Amino acid sequence: MGKIKVYVVARIAREVHAWTDTVCGPLESDNSFDVFKPKNFNPWWLPPSQIPGAVVEMDVSKIVQSHIGLVLPEYGHDCAWETGHYMGSGKPLVVFVDHQLHWLNEHGWLVWVLNERGFKAGSVVTCNPTTYGILKSEPRLASAELRLLTDLEGLPQYMKEVYRSSYEKAG
Repeated sequence: MGKIKVYVVARIAREVHAWTDTVCGPLESDNSFDVFKPKNFNPWWLPPSQIPGAVVEMDVSKIVQSHIGLVLPEYGHDCAWETGHYMGSGKPLVVFVDHQLHWLNEHGWLVWVLNERGFKAGSVVTCNPTTYGILKSEPRLASAELRLLTDLEGLPQYMKEVYRSSYEKAG
């Protein structure tokens, strides 16, 4: 098996760079993963209307080549097409949250995707027990897979489980 390719669906603005790096750090430290963070390649200082077409083409190529999408709230509305690709392709989509719960109300389309009974490839992961309790009590996530990790270092193991359940045949 080659590396598990993860595309990070997150805002590219400077103020979220540290959070993106923190969450992706354990994956990048594990040689099993090839993590693509658009913030490292996209001109985050430009308004979306001025981002060159070649950058968009690179992002699309990385999404198509990826095995798993990792969503980091709070993300922008322009991330909807990225998550839509995962739903349409049947590739797994993992949302990692700590205390960020604004997306439950602001981005209803993602909640719908995660709870859609025909889309079994979505999950929400956290290391925060309080957040996990809130997610568990959210009726709109009743059929979504929710996972509480002990710490962020458990994310690589969870992502490997997601990969195996999505791509490796049983037996």
